[in-house]
Amino acid sequence: MSETKFIVVRHGETVWNAEGRIQGHLDSELNEEGLAQALLVGERLAREPFDHFYCSDLRRALQTAQPIVKRSDKVPSVTPRLRERNLGIFQGLTSEECQHKYPQEYRRFHRREVDHVMPGGESVRQLNARVSEFFDELASHLGIAFRSGRLSQSEPGFVCAVAHREEKLRARIGNRAQTQIRAPPE
Repeated sequence: MSETKFIVVRHGETVWNAEGRIQGHLDSELNEEGLAQALLVGERLAREPFDHFYCSDLRRALQTAQPIVKRSDKVPSVTPRLRERNLGIFQGLTSEECQHKYPQEYRRFHRREVDHVMPGGESVRQLNARVSEFFDELASHLGIAFRSGRLSQSEPGFVCAVAHREEKLRARIGNRAQTQIRAPPE
């Protein structure tokens, strides 16, 4: 039996990424670089025979998914549960503007306080719960579970998801980055 493989793709670079603006749940289109990145992802994933395809409902993720759709003939299931963190009052602002307008909130944001709910937004813990719930439901649907501290499966498959960067990681995850997660057979 083969393993289940998940590929999670971060959206391509947006106009606001290039300007250093915080997006959160607001939307900004892919810029020329982001469109080129999306084409590269589409070319790369054209060779992957995935069974399931999911995408955030934000335009930047949908634009990144479009070349995958064209090359694979798979239509993604679109869901708001794959959106990045709702950053409330920071959305649309640069880091410098946030620091100037909301110094206390910016300090808490910069310290990555997981339970701090951004005014008008959500906490890191709320984000993680939302996305984890989606992947838990998906795993249950695919017959994948954590057993004895490791990911295992009952049926093989291949899942592609186009979303946003993982807030829990401190490393910089570039636009169009691809992350693979494998679930070996039982």
